Amino acid sequence: MSSTPSPAFPSPRAVPVPGDPHEIGGYRIQARLGAGGMGVVYLARTPGGRPLALKAVREDFAADPEFRRRFAQEVASARRIHGLFTAQVVDAGPEDPVPWLATAYVAGPSLQQVVERHGPLPPRTVLLLIAGSRRPSRPSTGPA
Repeated sequence: MSSTPSPAFPSPRAVPVPGDPHEIGGYRIQARLGAGGMGVVYLARTPGGRPLALKAVREDFAADPEFRRRFAQEVASARRIHGLFTAQVVDAGPEDPVPWLATAYVAGPSLQQVVERHGPLPPRTVLLLIAGSRRPSRPSTGPA
């Protein structure tokens, strides 16, 4: 197996987007993995070099006390989950000025990249992905 990273995956030598922070929570930011409605996800490194996926919450959400309360609850729930289909929470800063969550980095293509390259996934594959992603974070209290 080659040690050269695939161009589809972030290279450890990649650089952040201009304006991105250099560090969050003591973790060195190396690259932007993606951005969404809730925030930005970075490839970061621990002081010892371990790769992490670090999600930083958008500043407008960080200013919302109710969002911060829910985010802290989600972090607490995520810390209790350990399983084959989940990236383990390594650290978090739910009380920091910009809340963040760091998980183990799992190298691989995004679902979007897979579909763009190979087209729609077969139903069995989709069902396996759904089964692997379903994890109870708290006991169900009935229909949502």
